[in-house]
Amino acid sequence: MNKIILFLTIFLIVACQNTDKNDRGDFTGLSSGKQDTVSMADSLFSSGKFSECKSLLFEFLDNNKSKLSSIDSIDAYNLIAASYRKLGNYDSAKAYLDSNFIINSRADDTLNLSIAQTHYLLGLFYKDFEEVAESEKHLMKALEIRKLKLSPDDPLIGDVYNNLGVLYHIKSDFEKAEVYLRNALRLRKKRGLFDKSVASTYMNLGNIYINTFELQKSLVCFDSALIIQMKTIGENHPLTGSIHLNRAGLLLDLGLYDSSQTEYDRALTIFKNTIGEEHPYVAALYNNIANAYLDIGDYRKVISYLNKSINIKERKSKKSIRSLLDNYSNLAYSYIHLKQFEEAKKRIDRIDALFKKIENPGLFDYFRFYQLKINFYAAAGQFAKASNVADEAIKIISNLPSGDVYLKKMVLIKYQAITEGNLYFINPNELDKYIEYFSNLYDREWVLYAKQIKLSILFKQNKFDKVIAEIDSQIKDLNNGTLANNYSTDAFIDYFIDNIELGILSLNKIYRDDKSTELLAKITYYSETALKQLERIYHQLSGEESKQLSSNKIRRIVEHGVYAEYQLYTDTKDINHLTKALSLFESARALSLQEKINLKKFYSTSGVPERILNEENELLRQKLSLRRKLKYEITDGKERKDLENSLDNVIVKLDSLNKYINKNYKSAKEFGAITNKIELDSVKKMISAGRSILNYLVAENDLYL
Repeated sequence: MNKIILFLTIFLIVACQNTDKNDRGDFTGLSSGKQDTVSMADSLFSSGKFSECKSLLFEFLDNNKSKLSSIDSIDAYNLIAASYRKLGNYDSAKAYLDSNFIINSRADDTLNLSIAQTHYLLGLFYKDFEEVAESEKHLMKALEIRKLKLSPDDPLIGDVYNNLGVLYHIKSDFEKAEVYLRNALRLRKKRGLFDKSVASTYMNLGNIYINTFELQKSLVCFDSALIIQMKTIGENHPLTGSIHLNRAGLLLDLGLYDSSQTEYDRALTIFKNTIGEEHPYVAALYNNIANAYLDIGDYRKVISYLNKSINIKERKSKKSIRSLLDNYSNLAYSYIHLKQFEEAKKRIDRIDALFKKIENPGLFDYFRFYQLKINFYAAAGQFAKASNVADEAIKIISNLPSGDVYLKKMVLIKYQAITEGNLYFINPNELDKYIEYFSNLYDREWVLYAKQIKLSILFKQNKFDKVIAEIDSQIKDLNNGTLANNYSTDAFIDYFIDNIELGILSLNKIYRDDKSTELLAKITYYSETALKQLERIYHQLSGEESKQLSSNKIRRIVEHGVYAEYQLYTDTKDINHLTKALSLFESARALSLQEKINLKKFYSTSGVPERILNEENELLRQKLSLRRKLKYEITDGKERKDLENSLDNVIVKLDSLNKYINKNYKSAKEFGAITNKIELDSVKKMISAGRSILNYLVAENDLYL
């Protein structure tokens, strides 16, 4: 979710930082003396000296009021408005652009290139604040006039194409956006292969390819842009900062978080040095860095950077309400993840106040706002409140035109909340119509969501056979390629791995009453299937948080398989089951990023105090260390004798601990995930098998040293 927002914001910064000729006006119609003055202002603008540019033009207008034609005035006003926009003074920029329409009414030809430039700048103005419809209207008018007045291959037409591509990117119409940007690239290259506008379009194309998951194409585009920018304007320039910003987003998408953060820091330094710390683009950059940390789950840093972004935006006279809503929404989500519900509620209240300021909020506005509130109450355990908020949203959305898709999504969100809260049972067959509906829309994410809710309902209604049947069907689809290939990597992991765990828990529930070896074998099969799939796509996961969560899930699942194999070993005395248990354990451990599976869990559920287990582990370390010293370091003398005595003492203590542990199995009422009523002898045998593996790993200098 946040990655798309991140790249769209980057996209806006790239487009808005462009200081090409189209951003300041075409002044070739001015008289020679006037051209000299405006050319100086034009040069100041090109070098980023927007205040000096503006001041020079004010002086020029004061001295030439009676001499300027309507077109002359419009040209000067366009450049003043462009300067104000670059300085972040949007109110003044808008006032000068609006004045041009009054001036233009006195012109002999009202469809002139100067007023086309005014429409173009208004298109950029509205795009800055994500008012897509207004932006598109003005850009289309600029395109109409330029096509009428210019040759078909004029680069000024390419400039409009470039920003129309930006708009369609915002609208997620990536195919149309690419067409506009490709045409923009073709026309802008007529200014020269190393023109800054060419670099800008390359960056915009690069962001398109990020969203279409064509990362190699994206990298080529960014590298092309960087070559142009370094050759033409050097490192310390906002446009170069924009490239670093885009590269940071790409590196983030590739999972290279340290490199990504370096690029963000470089971009931040450039923007602060060139346009000032209070500029809206700096606020957008803080937002992007926050999204980078959001993607890897560092919520405290998310909060820090979002607050910096919000502080700038709140102080500006012209604010993008939707941009602020995005910031506050991500703040609230971060506080929810940190279980800081009071802080989250404060942000939700602020969102509520901002939401009321949106003129004519649309379906997505309502959906996003209520989805956040429902997630908040569900995370806080207030499931009844979450359900009531969902009902409120359903009532509103049902009265809006064309709201069927969002209405059905909101119903599913409500079902999820009441299922988690065990408020009441839903007929699982009710979910089938939603699965079919979103399948027909090719909305795979919501198909998965509906299927997960259905499985959760079946499990909570103790319909374990149906859960297992559904998992078997999914594995069949997986084996023939129709499951994993149809979904993004992260969605597949969230969906398939979670469902596998539900299937295993269902098998465990059935095993309570039916001590069947077939059930244990199926638990192992499910574990191996999940492990195999995660191994296959593990390095494609989008972020460290996603990898860590998946590692945690897979360890839980594999532990079920390990326990099942121990039970099969105790039932059959077949050493192959013990070997398979070790193999599963090793494979799961290899996927862990930060911690290894500790076989101490085999003991901790058996009623043995944690202190005793820690003491046993420490003695095992001492035993191994003493043996190595005796074997490789100390060959004779008193020191060797002392070590031998120490080793004997450790062995005696270990024997004593083992006797203590063996006497405390009677308190084991639950063990792992196999059953709540497992027989005492089975527990003893499994823990014995677990200790055998533990000792093996210690001996191999793997797990504990």
